[in-house]
Amino acid sequence: MKSRGLGDTIEKITKATGVKSVVDKVAKATGKDCGCNKRRDTLNRIFPYQKSMQSPNVPPPQKPTRVVSSPIIGNVIRKIK
Repeated sequence: MKSRGLGDTIEKITKATGVKSVVDKVAKATGKDCGCNKRRDTLNRIFPYQKSMQSPNVPPPQKPTRVVSSPIIGNVIRKIK
């Protein structure tokens, strides 16, 4: 399964290291929910993985301007425009 956010990644790490199984056994012995699913969902909501890491409020980058190092080339480009 592809991770939707940070919560899914942390869950995969805890499963791989065996921490999740210990937490599940303790939760079962005490009869209390560990809160793992709620924590995972909250972290996924706060830190989602997106195709674009750019914030929606940030404008896209502007086109780079030409940098001309020679005055002769600069004059030719100005005449073409």
